[in-house]
Amino acid sequence: MKSNYKMRGRVKALLANSFIKSVGVLAGGTILAQALSVACLPILTRLYGPEEFNVLAVYVAVLGLCASVACLRLEIAIPIPNENAEALDLLRLSLLASILVSSVVALFFFLLPGRAYTALHLEQVKGYVYLIPLGVLLAGLYSALQYWCSREKRFSLVAKTRVFQSIGGISTQVVFGFLSGKALGLLLGHMLKGGIGSIGLVSVVFKKNNFRLSEINLLKLWETLRKYQRFPKYSALESISNNAGIHLPIIIIATASSDKQAGFFLLASQVMTIPMSLIGNATAQVFLSEAGKKYREGGLSVFSLNTVDALIKIGVGPLAFVGIVSPILFPLFFGQGWERSGVIAAWITPWIVIQFLASPISMVMHVCDKQRRMLALTLTGGMLRVSALFLLPVFYDFDLVAIHAISGFVFYAICMLVFIKASGGLLRTFLASSLKSFFLFALPWILGGMALVYVIEGAL
Repeated sequence: MKSNYKMRGRVKALLANSFIKSVGVLAGGTILAQALSVACLPILTRLYGPEEFNVLAVYVAVLGLCASVACLRLEIAIPIPNENAEALDLLRLSLLASILVSSVVALFFFLLPGRAYTALHLEQVKGYVYLIPLGVLLAGLYSALQYWCSREKRFSLVAKTRVFQSIGGISTQVVFGFLSGKALGLLLGHMLKGGIGSIGLVSVVFKKNNFRLSEINLLKLWETLRKYQRFPKYSALESISNNAGIHLPIIIIATASSDKQAGFFLLASQVMTIPMSLIGNATAQVFLSEAGKKYREGGLSVFSLNTVDALIKIGVGPLAFVGIVSPILFPLFFGQGWERSGVIAAWITPWIVIQFLASPISMVMHVCDKQRRMLALTLTGGMLRVSALFLLPVFYDFDLVAIHAISGFVFYAICMLVFIKASGGLLRTFLASSLKSFFLFALPWILGGMALVYVIEGAL
């Protein structure tokens, strides 16, 4: 009985936490969007095969690499200024940057000679290059506008647009799948999922703030850009380095593997990153909206530790549970031929868990003006993850996806320690708090997953 009261007390404490409430508002609206995505994945895996998912994996990698700097990282500075006028200038700069970057990307791909696609291992997306700059533009616009909404604490509006994006993207993929089953449907749907919600944000944000691009004071914009030059100078390079470490290995795996490993990996990662999309991204936005104030008040270290602690309590257990049961459940949910994705999902679970915890608090590096250190960290991580795919197979008979999973775990574990230290937190306090939350909230999920696997294997 006492244990029940203690558990109820913990749940009440979680619900009373203002930070978790803000995350809940932002994440709650996207539950429907994620539920639709999960519900439709078994349909998509029956409409499209591993070959089409392999093309999608390469497209997602190229788009992710380009879109990571669509706004030159000026958008993450939007929540920081005290004055709205300065934040509005950052929003204007971010929107203009997304137009500029997408234009440069379009020019690059349309002028790229055919043999260059072979040299860059991009043959699979050669027929769909027109979707890349458009995807970059939509992603950039949406990113800038949602950071403005985070500044204004309009988390419910962002959540609604995510639902709209999910419905639009999934509908496109399903309809094209029934009509042709070609990769175009998957690519087009992914592009819409990434930025079509900007349409909904534009009308609301512009109307409320009487915002017009035509009312641009070039001198004032230049002064704002100079003040925040560290973001495009250091953070943009850091972002593209980090994304190179994430996306370049996918292109390498797609090129080096003849059995569509990138397609299998993509399905596994889509399933395993659902908690990150649902909770992690929402947490990152709420964290950034509060981090500047906490830093000025001297409470950033406690805020960072509490954020990681909250993520362990609400997300790590379910994530580990899914990873444990995935080798058995993937073929049941996604159909025959996708067994390999279930195995890959189990492999990447430790990496996804540590990334789920580390990514939201990475913003401490920007709030604390440590962009140079963040750049060095991501450059090192990118080189580690890419070089591992080239060097380890020379000496050992390792699976490329397994190498990618191990290097991802090592990199984000290092990132976690760096972020905690940068916030001013003590590693000893962090480890003690994290282990306590892990044993109380995550371990029961892990034991439950192991028990379920045992029961299912016994029945089979």
